[in-house]
Amino acid sequence: MEKNLQQNKEMEIEITADNAIRIIDSILFPPEPNEIEVLIKKLKDAEAINDSEYKQSEEGELVYIDIYGKNTLSDDHYNSILKALNASKKCYHLTLDFTNCQLGKKISEVLSVVSKMKQLIFFEAEFNQNNIDSAICQEMSSSLKLNSNLQTLKLKLKHNKLKQQGVIHLADAISELKQLQTIDIKLYENQIENGMSYLIEKMSHIKTLTDVTLFFSKNDIQDTQAIQIGAALGKLTSVNKLFINSGWNLIGTDGLKSIAQGIQQIPNLQKLQLYLSSNQITSLGLLHLLENINKCRLLTYLEINLSGNKLTAEHVELNKAQFVSAFRDFNSNLKNLKQFILYLRKNDLKSSFNPLFSILKQNKFLHHLILDYSFNNQILSDRKKVEFMMRKIIRLTQVIVHLDPIN
Repeated sequence: MEKNLQQNKEMEIEITADNAIRIIDSILFPPEPNEIEVLIKKLKDAEAINDSEYKQSEEGELVYIDIYGKNTLSDDHYNSILKALNASKKCYHLTLDFTNCQLGKKISEVLSVVSKMKQLIFFEAEFNQNNIDSAICQEMSSSLKLNSNLQTLKLKLKHNKLKQQGVIHLADAISELKQLQTIDIKLYENQIENGMSYLIEKMSHIKTLTDVTLFFSKNDIQDTQAIQIGAALGKLTSVNKLFINSGWNLIGTDGLKSIAQGIQQIPNLQKLQLYLSSNQITSLGLLHLLENINKCRLLTYLEINLSGNKLTAEHVELNKAQFVSAFRDFNSNLKNLKQFILYLRKNDLKSSFNPLFSILKQNKFLHHLILDYSFNNQILSDRKKVEFMMRKIIRLTQVIVHLDPIN
């Protein structure tokens, strides 16, 4: 054993112990021609890894290949990567970062090799900025669905050209991964149109799924698409953690209302992060959101970001009674909620939320509260009053309040 450890040290391969599980972690950056192939061979010569957590095999590998930004990747480098992956048939944990490599169709070739890793249960890939269009995505998806043992899938496909049809291909493949527990899909700037609602609907057929992260900012999503997304979200009945980032789109009040209605239908939701900054949402949209979230009684963690929208003091005043009722229900219904983070930066709320924030002073359950209400044209005296008031909530172990006026 000591001899093997010494050999691996000389090869710059670190073997560490974690809960009696030894993992070989090969970090290859930048790869030289044939370097990866040689390194994998050395890994094979090292002592076998006994991993009792994964019962598919007595041996396993954790492989991490990072060629971020290598947009001049040579054929030798690329072929070395393929050979390395081909040599890793017993890999159970694979992370690839091919961001900005402009690989195009070669990405589908990589996934074709990955599909042969029958023990793979964790797969994370960053394929941002690689000129992936819907046709390439179809080929990728045909391979991806063959990794039937996957439990965790994380795909970053930002700044590509998937469009709606590409997302449909991806969704069809994901729906066949019946053991998935965690899924993280990031699709910034892909012109996906109605693709997101289709993806969510397909995900709802995976009954083992508990943790979902979906980023689809900068896709020109409007209320029409958001309403469909909301209808699909309500079908994620097995999910208990949900993170949605749909910033810099064109979602308005009706779209947010539908999303909120879908969220409140998820029966076991415990952690919710909802980022909808820089859309077209009014104060009434926030009211709809609060009214629906108040029905998610199992929530322990809540984070909402509505910065840079169209929330105004005028609309808050017009619906003041409903807002007061919503905040009171928030206090009484969400008895499991321990942490609440609310970002309302860069709106035009002025000081209209001051009396509403005062209702939070009566909350008996929160431990951590973060309010970012800055750049809303408050006057300084009101800012100091609210900040002092919030810090007097003695049950809170952490209070961070940002109420700085515009200079």
